[in-house]
Amino acid sequence: FLLRMLGLAVFFPFSDFQIDSYRLETRTGGLPSTIRDQLPVFFVPPQQVSLLSLERARAQAATLGFSFTPEEISPTLYRWRKNTPIPATLDIEIDTQSFTLSTSWATSPELISRVNATQTQQISSTARNTLNQADLLLPDMATGEARISYLKSAGPELIPAISVSEAEFVQVDIFRRPINGQFFILRESPSMGNARFIYSSSAARGIITIEASYRAAPIDYTRFETYPLMTPQQAWQLLSTGEGFVANVDLGVRDVVVRDVILAYFDSTPTQEFLQPIYVFIGDRNFYGYVPAIDSRAVVFE
Repeated sequence: FLLRMLGLAVFFPFSDFQIDSYRLETRTGGLPSTIRDQLPVFFVPPQQVSLLSLERARAQAATLGFSFTPEEISPTLYRWRKNTPIPATLDIEIDTQSFTLSTSWATSPELISRVNATQTQQISSTARNTLNQADLLLPDMATGEARISYLKSAGPELIPAISVSEAEFVQVDIFRRPINGQFFILRESPSMGNARFIYSSSAARGIITIEASYRAAPIDYTRFETYPLMTPQQAWQLLSTGEGFVANVDLGVRDVVVRDVILAYFDSTPTQEFLQPIYVFIGDRNFYGYVPAIDSRAVVFE
């Protein structure tokens, strides 16, 4: 790899959350002097359009239930539509294989019913099998967490269900396997996996996909260099002065209490050239804040 001085080289998107103040209240009353001195930075090979990209997307679409001729939205974005069993749209980026599937589920009352508990046990396997059949199940996703959560309808929107007994839909997020079994790979939203499927699971209709998304660039874990990390105190200084990225917090919260800090990796959209470590500050009211972890004095990849 060629090297040059880049300082903090993780680029975060714009955050919609506005925080006025941060207060540190950990179990020890402070931050650890260090968590790790250094961590590897991994190469993410670029994804490009090839002569086979569209054919590959057509096969992917067929696996997801869309067999009609697509509409070309741009040179890299194609759109499929269908009307049965419910109106649905599938967008595929043929360079990255990323996709978004949406349906008019709110217009089909039979899909809005209490979750079938026996079918819920099949949901994570259903999601992985769909990705595998579409040739999208990367090795680090095949062994990553499949996280189940429950939703209910609120008009045309989906909101979290307080309990399983009131759930009308099942959501499964498939994450990458943590690096070295301990460092999570997080996206802009920490609760969102690289693949997300939302299912209607009724006794009458069975398991039907009502929404889905996928974004996962292959990571070359064999190509890496190790770099020194800044201290948790340095990262806290950046966060508390507004130089971090607020990934999540409950609506309306502007004064944050931070309870813990961990190291993780940031899997960005759009994909950056390298998978790099970040500090993740975790707090009350579902707060997650990210700060680049590579020491600003270190050289990183060009």
